[in-house]
Amino acid sequence: MGRWVRENPQQKDQPLVLQENHYYPFGMSMGAELNRYTNQDAENKYKYNSKELTSDFDLNWSDYGARWYDGSVGRWTTVDPLADAPENVSFSPYAYVWNTPINAIDPDGRTGEWIDNGDGTYTAEEGDSAWSLGEKIGVPFEKAKEIMDIQGHGVYEGWDGEDKSDIHPGETVVNVKEAMAKLDAKVKIENQILEMVHKNLRKIQRHEKTIDSIDDANLEHNKLARGQYDGLGERNAGAAFWGVRRIIQNNKMRTIVEHKRDSLKRLNETLLKPILPVKGPEKKFLQ
Repeated sequence: MGRWVRENPQQKDQPLVLQENHYYPFGMSMGAELNRYTNQDAENKYKYNSKELTSDFDLNWSDYGARWYDGSVGRWTTVDPLADAPENVSFSPYAYVWNTPINAIDPDGRTGEWIDNGDGTYTAEEGDSAWSLGEKIGVPFEKAKEIMDIQGHGVYEGWDGEDKSDIHPGETVVNVKEAMAKLDAKVKIENQILEMVHKNLRKIQRHEKTIDSIDDANLEHNKLARGQYDGLGERNAGAAFWGVRRIIQNNKMRTIVEHKRDSLKRLNETLLKPILPVKGPEKKFLQ
């Protein structure tokens, strides 16, 4: 399904759907009864896979850049410019994503591509190889072949006598240089977070000492409030009033300090959640 939306001036949290299209896996429309057009004059022509659909001469072909695609038959209109690539030689040069539109994508009409997992690792789709990995990560074929080979995905001779990469859909390889760079960036961020957590812990300790000092002072003020000091004579009543007043002031201060301490503890839990488990014994680290 594909949707074209824009901001709804009446309900900003509910986008206005201008167009909704439903497709079969290979891209053919499921029919007008399932599609929805709010504004016929502003029809969006970028439909299946966000490719422009041309209705010239009633062809209804999608423009993928390198060639045109006909979703009604699930076939390209011309030969794949990369038909002689190792992962393509055993497939028809007119076949769309090796006949597996659920598992693979074709961004420009030339070949399917590896899935970038965002952490320096790449997951293979149907027909992927060292050649397509090199295209994906921008390295020469020999370098991509080396990356795959050291991770157990070498080359073997196929039934057609062509060299093929020993990689299957769903298997993952690591671009070590990229992964290490992203890992270094992650470690740097985690170190900054830990430094902030340690600063907060020191503030928490200072707040704890302040609370202990307030509690000790309140013990003494409580004695005055109860008239437990001898030898005060007529000053007992005034001392008791002063003790009660100090206890009230200290308790207000204690509430403020407790709030600051508890806020810092919650902040530390939030900061550490992506890094460390904060359940059971580990939670003591945050106290």
